[in-house]
Amino acid sequence: GDNGRGFGLGSNPVATTIYDMDQTFSHELNGNTRLEASFLKNFKFLLQYGIQYGNYSSDQLGNFFYGFSKTTGGSIFKVKQSILSNTFLQSLSYKNSFDLHNVELKLFHESQDYTFNSLNAFRQQLADPFSVELNNAVVNISSGSFQTDFSIESYFGILDYNYDEKYFASLSARRDGSSRFLNNKWGTFLSFGASWLLSKEDFLSDSSWVNFLKFKTSYGTTGDQAGASLYSGYTLNTIGNLNDLPEFKESTIGNPDLTWEASVQFQVGTEFELFERFEAELDYYIKTTDNLLVPVNIGPSKGYRRFTGNDGSLQNSGFEFNLTGHLIKTNDLKLQLNLNGAIT
Repeated sequence: GDNGRGFGLGSNPVATTIYDMDQTFSHELNGNTRLEASFLKNFKFLLQYGIQYGNYSSDQLGNFFYGFSKTTGGSIFKVKQSILSNTFLQSLSYKNSFDLHNVELKLFHESQDYTFNSLNAFRQQLADPFSVELNNAVVNISSGSFQTDFSIESYFGILDYNYDEKYFASLSARRDGSSRFLNNKWGTFLSFGASWLLSKEDFLSDSSWVNFLKFKTSYGTTGDQAGASLYSGYTLNTIGNLNDLPEFKESTIGNPDLTWEASVQFQVGTEFELFERFEAELDYYIKTTDNLLVPVNIGPSKGYRRFTGNDGSLQNSGFEFNLTGHLIKTNDLKLQLNLNGAIT
């Protein structure tokens, strides 16, 4: 019949399936390009650019014959969104050997930016019951659009050295700047590592049961910004309508002194292979994280319940292992058993 149910806002599941529309489209493009050049025998220069673009659209039509949109003459709701991300990397490296000394130096600069756009509109009172274009509806209920941005810039370098492929050392330093923070955008992070390949020493090089043996240790700092939203460092305002004049209201309180979460980690371990049958990697670590990015409660008199702050510290330690046994090792058949885990 012409009428739907007497309850459920006149819903008619069969007619809704026929006359309503809910369609989505998405497209994505990923591209990478690089230029590499070697010069002066020991130098190499690299340019690398990556782009990611995606768009998404959603069209929803509520028919004016049956269902929820019948009393409003039908409805149209549209959403259009797009994402654009660019990553640009430049590096310069130097590699050389002096007798038994081997050295490699790498310098990097990387920048990344991200932009998200969103637009939506909702209209009612359709002229054509089957067209999903906004011009087909005459009553504008709501519409809006917004854009969010994020960028990070990094400078870092890595120096690797080894003597006779037995004694190894590595030093790295980086400085990162994030748009998520206002007054303290930049963080500096250093790390150092060293290892000793004992199986290449004269007293083990001819061993019939020790095939590989290495001791290693490292100490360094890392930064994290994931606990902060894109605008945690900024106080945000919403724009409203007050008697057809712009009205500004604080919607989110920011923390201008927010900065990077920093972790310090010490690690020591060993890797070895015995009898060409058994391999093991054993590591012990202790990690301390300061300036944790967490929600911080504030007094109700401020007008807000909480904001993101740097508060507290966390320490964890543990032992990690990775064990491999080559049970059958022939030219025609290989069978191995692997066991890995952690004790924290």
